[in-house]
Amino acid sequence: MAKYCPECGKPVGGEKFCSECGAKIPVAEIPEDAEELKTMIKNTLQKKNFDLAEKCIDRLVEMEPDNFGAWNNKGIILTKNKDFTGAIECFEKAIAISPDTEQVWFSKGGALLEMKRGKEAMEAFYRVLEINPDFKNAQDKFLDALKTFKEQREDADDEEKGEENKSDDKSSEEKEPLKTVECPQCWGPIPIYTEKRPLNIECPNCGAKGKIK
Repeated sequence: MAKYCPECGKPVGGEKFCSECGAKIPVAEIPEDAEELKTMIKNTLQKKNFDLAEKCIDRLVEMEPDNFGAWNNKGIILTKNKDFTGAIECFEKAIAISPDTEQVWFSKGGALLEMKRGKEAMEAFYRVLEINPDFKNAQDKFLDALKTFKEQREDADDEEKGEENKSDDKSSEEKEPLKTVECPQCWGPIPIYTEKRPLNIECPNCGAKGKIK
């Protein structure tokens, strides 16, 4: 089993003391005792040794599957590692244990926002503000999520309109026009295949564009 300094988390071999951080404490394996694990998690998080902290957290949740802090901390580590899907799963487990803790909802919203899941991120930040209306960062992030959601909706609308236009173009090739209008640029005929108004039109001869209201 690998051994680590319980103070800074540095992997070590057979030495009795850690030479990296200068701590005068014995080198130890990942503890089997829950309280010792919690101490090592705290120390390794402070030292930003996230790999070892995650290993300790995994061991701890095997012993204490309802440990809110462990799931929340693992979610934060996975967020730092850009594993947003895994982070959200951890935050959801933490929320199931403590549903009214604002910080974990905020962390979940941040991960969702990184994944461009605007609507779900809005819901998470809104929940934060239900718990604590004065949470300024949540107010700002809610607006960021709202902006992302609006952009996604506009993109979806544009894509839908593009598909409709493709469908109209395909249909127009297969049937006779209802009528034609005269192009104001080249005076050529522009075929009209639908009664839908307003209707964007384009001259097949010169490419001039217009709209029928």
